[in-house]
Amino acid sequence: MFCFSSHPALTGRLEAGLIVLLLGLCAVLAPPARAAEPVVLGKFFVSTVVGSVTCVTDGRVLEIKKGDTLDARGAILRTGPGEHVVVVFSNGTAVYLDENTRLDIETFEQEFFAPNNNLGLEPSNSRLLAGLVSGRLFVSTPELRGGTSLVFNTDDASVALQSGQFVIEHSDAGTQVAVISGHATVNTRDSQNHPAAFGQRLAAGEQTWTGTSPSDSTLSPALPAPVTPFDASWLAGISAELAAAQTAQSSVLFSIAATDDTGARLFGIKAQPTIPPVLPLDFVVSPAIGR
Repeated sequence: MFCFSSHPALTGRLEAGLIVLLLGLCAVLAPPARAAEPVVLGKFFVSTVVGSVTCVTDGRVLEIKKGDTLDARGAILRTGPGEHVVVVFSNGTAVYLDENTRLDIETFEQEFFAPNNNLGLEPSNSRLLAGLVSGRLFVSTPELRGGTSLVFNTDDASVALQSGQFVIEHSDAGTQVAVISGHATVNTRDSQNHPAAFGQRLAAGEQTWTGTSPSDSTLSPALPAPVTPFDASWLAGISAELAAAQTAQSSVLFSIAATDDTGARLFGIKAQPTIPPVLPLDFVVSPAIGR
């Protein structure tokens, strides 16, 4: 039979030994630290283009066409009068650029992702930062992941979007943001680029203005922007553009390839158009066809 002494010195040594043993077991049994996910540069796919829409990328000015896939970071997209383009980013977000719009894509990167046919879910965390210099955007996103950052900046506001559909318009008068579905946070800035004390969170059915609003010409962009419901008739007037952005999300599948088109071994995102991109909801196959 073993007998443990209650001598204080011996007891202290036993406790210290037990602590060391437990720490050692924790180190052995603990899972290894998770390595950072590899990051790849994002791309965008041209789903629809009307007119002579240009894109500045890698120091070149290109007239883009339907089906093009281009590096997003540093690209500048411009539309003129009567022109528009719909692009789909490789995180599944579609953006409809209305006429007379300029969008500068500052950065777009995302974590490595496995092939995924679920177009309603973002394939991996991503970070997209773009500047709306002028014009109007219609944005439609899939369900974005928790670590994703999707931000559009204007001269007087920063607009962070969560999953849903949105309209962002910017002109010399200010910036208008409307949330069709989902949520957005709008942080206004003054002429010295100082942010307002706090941002405004918008829910579905709400809009806000910065700069000069239609109802208050004295509104300062340094103040938090007012939030109001938007009119249903206004929404009806842009339903075609919103539908086009949403439809574009189903027009392409993205994957990561270990080699590029030249056979070089590097990770890169590839786009594969879907055929057809979307089947109309009222499409009916007649049994008489083919007889």
